[in-house]
Amino acid sequence: MSVLQPPPKNKHTLRTVLIIVGVVLVVCCAGGIAGGYAIYRGVNAATGPARDTVNTFLGDLEGGNTAGAYAYLCGSTRQKYTTDAFTAVLGQRPKLVSHSITGTSVNNVNGTVSASVSARLSFVDGSSDLHVFILNKEGGGWRICGDPY
Repeated sequence: MSVLQPPPKNKHTLRTVLIIVGVVLVVCCAGGIAGGYAIYRGVNAATGPARDTVNTFLGDLEGGNTAGAYAYLCGSTRQKYTTDAFTAVLGQRPKLVSHSITGTSVNNVNGTVSASVSARLSFVDGSSDLHVFILNKEGGGWRICGDPY
């Protein structure tokens, strides 16, 4: 007669559980990294062109290219400042020597897209100022409106 033996105990249960937990953690972390990267790319795609417009505008001012900077003004601001008036306003202020973008925000309200870009402006006399540029979509690109500088 044969005696029934209980099945042997599985000595690898803890190892199996740890492997499964490790795999789940790796999958979750990879998903979090991929999601974060997708959000970063989306925000950068929305804010990048407005930031680039202000960078180019300020680069033109730093280089003395007032005509190039004037081209980045929106229609209503161009009505307020002729090219000569814009150049005169720039002549009354210390020369801009450098800038750094400190923040960018894009808004879509009822289909009207606008942006605000803040920048730290540094002048030849050693002073600096934080200026917020207001931009509107116009003619397929971003244009600076309001007080341009």
